[in-house]
Amino acid sequence: MSTISAVNTGSSASASQVKNIVSKDDFFKLLIAQLKNQDPMKPLDATGFTAQLAQFSSLEKLENVNSTLTKLLGQQELYNQMGSAQLAGKYVVAKGSQSDTFTAAGKPVGLGYELPADAKQVFITIYDEQGRAVDMIEKTDQSGGYYQAVWENSAAKTGKFTFVVAAFDGQGNNLNATTLIEGVVSRVNFRDGQVYVMVNNKEVAVGQLLSVTDARS
Repeated sequence: MSTISAVNTGSSASASQVKNIVSKDDFFKLLIAQLKNQDPMKPLDATGFTAQLAQFSSLEKLENVNSTLTKLLGQQELYNQMGSAQLAGKYVVAKGSQSDTFTAAGKPVGLGYELPADAKQVFITIYDEQGRAVDMIEKTDQSGGYYQAVWENSAAKTGKFTFVVAAFDGQGNNLNATTLIEGVVSRVNFRDGQVYVMVNNKEVAVGQLLSVTDARS
């Protein structure tokens, strides 16, 4: 007998009410009930009984392993959060989108972007808060990679602006270039098991970070 069959223990519960998942305590109770209700003329086969005990031992070990793994995962998440908290105050560069906002204070501003492939032409257009184009930077013949263009801001403009990057290969195909978000991490957030950092009032997933350095003076 290799498995434990249903045993009448005096309960009126039907077979449909039996739990789908049997814990080690339930397993042990069923084993005891089987021993109590065995036919004296047909005692349990020693081999089958040994197999059942082996199943019980394996079940207990699996539960212990699962409990240990759960504790380890909880500790690992705590360690990850503690480590991520050290990102506060760091200067980071992260992947953005095809456009990004920035603040100008009447001085030149560095605008980072990424080219996924070699580009023949790159256009970086700067818009003010009203959506009006105030300037454009053009680059040519750039290999795929990370770059920073400097908006000279010759008119000494101030306030919030948006820059959009558009890049094209030699055949005029759009390369879907993306901006880079750069700045000092002001806060670290933990949500749904994920870590996010606040950079320039934007929430960025840690997985988007490309580099982390000490804050620039």
